[in-house]
Amino acid sequence: MVLEVNKRHMGLLKDILYEWHAQNRVSKFIIIASLVLVIFAYLPTLQFDYVTQDQWRAFRYPVNFQLYTERFRACSEGVFDFYTLTGRPLVWVPECIEHTFVESISDFKYFRPVALFIVLSTVIFLGFSLSNMVGFAAGVVTASVFVMAPGYSFMYLQSMPALMVLLSIIFSSISYILLRNNLKKDSVKTLRLLLPLVLFILACLSYPIYAFVVIPLILVDFGFDINTHLKDRLRILFISISFYLFCSIVYYVIVKLLQATINITKSLGDGSYEFAVELNFETLVSRIMELIDYFSIMPVTNYSLFLGFSLCFLLLFSVVPTWINSKDKKNRLQVFFGQSLLYFVLAVILLLASVSPWLFSKMPSIWTRHLVSWYLFFSITSVGVVYIIAKSYLRQHFHRVLPFILIVILMPVSFVQHRLSILEVLTSGVEIQTMRSRLNIWINNNGWENQRFLLIIHPLANRLAGTDDLISDYNDNAVLSLSKNKVSVPWFVRALINETSLKNKFEIISCGLNYQSCVEVNLLDENKIVVSYANGHETITSSQKPFVINFSKITHNPVDPLILVKSPPPVPIVKATSRHILYGPEGLFYSKNPGWHASSPSVYPQKLTIDLRDIKQLNSLSFLPQDGNYQRMPNNMIINISKDGNTWEKVALFENVCKSTPIYEWHKVPLLESVDSQYVQIEILNNCGDPDLLTLKGLKIE
Repeated sequence: MVLEVNKRHMGLLKDILYEWHAQNRVSKFIIIASLVLVIFAYLPTLQFDYVTQDQWRAFRYPVNFQLYTERFRACSEGVFDFYTLTGRPLVWVPECIEHTFVESISDFKYFRPVALFIVLSTVIFLGFSLSNMVGFAAGVVTASVFVMAPGYSFMYLQSMPALMVLLSIIFSSISYILLRNNLKKDSVKTLRLLLPLVLFILACLSYPIYAFVVIPLILVDFGFDINTHLKDRLRILFISISFYLFCSIVYYVIVKLLQATINITKSLGDGSYEFAVELNFETLVSRIMELIDYFSIMPVTNYSLFLGFSLCFLLLFSVVPTWINSKDKKNRLQVFFGQSLLYFVLAVILLLASVSPWLFSKMPSIWTRHLVSWYLFFSITSVGVVYIIAKSYLRQHFHRVLPFILIVILMPVSFVQHRLSILEVLTSGVEIQTMRSRLNIWINNNGWENQRFLLIIHPLANRLAGTDDLISDYNDNAVLSLSKNKVSVPWFVRALINETSLKNKFEIISCGLNYQSCVEVNLLDENKIVVSYANGHETITSSQKPFVINFSKITHNPVDPLILVKSPPPVPIVKATSRHILYGPEGLFYSKNPGWHASSPSVYPQKLTIDLRDIKQLNSLSFLPQDGNYQRMPNNMIINISKDGNTWEKVALFENVCKSTPIYEWHKVPLLESVDSQYVQIEILNNCGDPDLLTLKGLKIE
């Protein structure tokens, strides 16, 4: 009795230590063995250099960003707004820490032990949250199976950019522990709900789809707690779901207020990442049907089993606990069928609810990471069913089932994940070596002198040739970074050029699919290397023969692009009186982010001088503000023209351009009459209100 009283006053860590000391030798061995198997599963990621998809972002900073503080500032300015727009404002911190200190591919290895430590911590905390259902040792085994599921391993492999995502599960599991302990007391104290609320909101602010692992925890706690009366379990389930629904609403309000406070106006492309609730009935129904179809065919672990195995888990959850719970009932069959139906319906509803951050979003595609709650349900069910059967029928010998669970369930999962970790490292290694070997050829042939246009053929196939049959299509791991993330192409190039003698000698310019104007204008500058990419099926027209790096050759779907070298129409040359860091005016005519930045603080007047490369008729000028920074756009301007670049004539005075059209669109200002000229000079007298920066994203002269 004294121990029970003392335990109530212990902190969470002390509770875990208490639970550890309460285990017998076999259980302690099971716990240690589980942690060792998790380490073994991910050990290859600590032994070899590799880079996963999002990690290439660490190399997106200009070469002059040598100071750690500069890189951290640039990272925070670049990603905070995006993550806040997408409802994940806490994610950016560890990502920016990684970006601050990573200067080469080999530097990533210093951060991966941190991610693995978080994984092991998740096993402990999540295992403890399951201890009242299946015991602490079996809970640790369950959590170990879970952290090697496809939806979870994907995030571990991303390392620091996903660190807060991994932490969100710890926050959620602790939140659920505290809530459950409060609800199972004789009286619920409101103040004790505050910490679970805060922890769950922190989890949502990190990654809402991972935060919702509380839903399967609630579900399986209801299902496997057969010693508690059904009425009491239903009460706890209803209160728990209501509590987390309320928390979700609070989270939504917080994010919307945060977005309004910092006045974020950046675009999210096609809107799939937009933080918004999609309530269209037809869309919702189609998504539910998509989820049901996906559930029936998805693998329950990191290796493939027969189709429909997931449905077996749903049936086992519905049938096994209710059969055991009804064994002493007079009307056993009636109770069994009634409760089984209840379990099944609740499971379907709550499993759908557990993926509601995707279900009600604008995200079009399902990825394994969106289904992490389902993988937790599968993990708990696989262990929980065995556990309660053993406890019911083996009685005092039921602990003997723990080695069986370890050997039959956890060990195969661990060995398969170990193989997949090797495959992940191998895939990244081949991709890196392909780029490195081609760049070495380019350097040895003095490509920077006569072939500064690098064309990357983006692989349409996701994986290396010969590996397609080694991993399920429903696993997002072991894929080529360039097949998933085209935007990483210039960062990839920069990372490997930084390994060579060309480090810090050239500016890497990304032109994406813009083979014409972007490539043409940037090749005029001998200090720039231009990088573009293609799928390989297009006909690529360029003024200069590109040096091709074809990643499709390492997949089962190799392609050879058709390249035509011919002179495109001349692209205007833009010069400015000043620039901030490397944000020059060269990309103004194709509206390239982040646009031109004048020196900071800007001293007026600032001048943009444009060489149209030929005499043309001028009728109007149009200005596009930098995304989300309308107040930095030019406002009052003097327009001068020249036919020779020496003698200038004033033709117009533009005033209050900022008020001419909706603030985030093109601002078109017509000339009073048409003029002919080759040179145009825009003399900027002030901007739309920003005291520090003058910027412009796009410019048109028509």
